Amino acid sequence: MLALSQLLHRQCDLVEIANRSNLINSFCSGIIQTDNHRLYKTPTYYAQQLYATLAGTRPLRLASARPANAGLDLSATLSGKGDEVVLFVVNDTLSAATCPLDFSAFGSNGQSVAVWTLTDRQHAGEPDVANSFAEPERVVPVQATFRAHAARFDYPFPPLSLTVLRWKVK
Repeated sequence: MLALSQLLHRQCDLVEIANRSNLINSFCSGIIQTDNHRLYKTPTYYAQQLYATLAGTRPLRLASARPANAGLDLSATLSGKGDEVVLFVVNDTLSAATCPLDFSAFGSNGQSVAVWTLTDRQHAGEPDVANSFAEPERVVPVQATFRAHAARFDYPFPPLSLTVLRWKVK
């Protein structure tokens, strides 16, 4: 499901609207799972939450020297006010991947970059890991800050993850 979300985000200039069916339970495929008195949110719920709450309103074209099948799937948007670039990166491989990033078109100085990473907190390396009633927060987004000393820097993307970076335009 993460790959589909990223595909829709990357092609948002072509997709007018997309919605998620199967919200609750729905034969165990809902993004919110319930029983008589509990609930937990699936990794897909958190991925959709990141796209819905952090993405800007204007898609950006990305230029990359990396081959399209290099393991990282990138998309970016600019906020409606033009004051933030939000980069979404899916690493669907079993290995961490470091990628050079260049935000120099949006300011040449370094800055603190807000980062959200959605991945298995146990780092088990299992592509099908999921939350459950026993472990309702095994896969949840973790927010952090990264200090970029310049507008060009390398960033390590964990395996089996969705990472969102927010760069302030200066």
